[in-house]
Amino acid sequence: MELQSTSEQKDMSSPVNPLKQNLTDSFGYIQFTHLSPSSKLIDIFINGVKIYKQISYKQLTNKLALPASSYHIDIYPTDVMVSSLLSRKIEVLPETLHNIALSGEANDMKYTDTPTSIAIKNSSHVKFIHLVADGPSFRPVILTPKSEELPLIQYKQSSNWMNLSPSILQGCIYGYPYRDYLTSFRFHLQPQKQHLIYIFGSVTGNPPLELMVLIQ
Repeated sequence: MELQSTSEQKDMSSPVNPLKQNLTDSFGYIQFTHLSPSSKLIDIFINGVKIYKQISYKQLTNKLALPASSYHIDIYPTDVMVSSLLSRKIEVLPETLHNIALSGEANDMKYTDTPTSIAIKNSSHVKFIHLVADGPSFRPVILTPKSEELPLIQYKQSSNWMNLSPSILQGCIYGYPYRDYLTSFRFHLQPQKQHLIYIFGSVTGNPPLELMVLIQ
């Protein structure tokens, strides 16, 4: 897994994985990106076991292999297990990487899963994911490698996959209904890779709006 970001990326947290002992031929992966601005350091539990600890804002965890099955995820402030920030179930699918982005504020953390295939791809694919809790509808506008305006996406929604040639992806993000210019982007598209473009931060305060690209 490679990562591009509009800001400096922090070290990834290596998981302790006692759940992996029952691994079978039918397994998938999960991976978390902490994009909840006010949540600060968090610990992530799976089926009651602390798997990731002290995950900070904008940090991406390592991938965790799990047998395809249903799991319960709980997220707490680091070393404070009084009340969870998020508690929910996830169905891990075989041969699938579950890219789980955590967004929203600490008192209203949200969970967005964007599954991708771990099979070998034969082209470059791009998807935009809207993770700005105070943001309007976004419209990504592609300038290169081809000119295209994508449909509007709401908070926690994503665009359809775009199939593009390996090149420079360049464009802008506009907010609607008034077509306000919000930010621009320029990333290298790699051949035979899937590119998840997270739009996160805030449009009304801090931290500012940013884009991060996960390359798989």
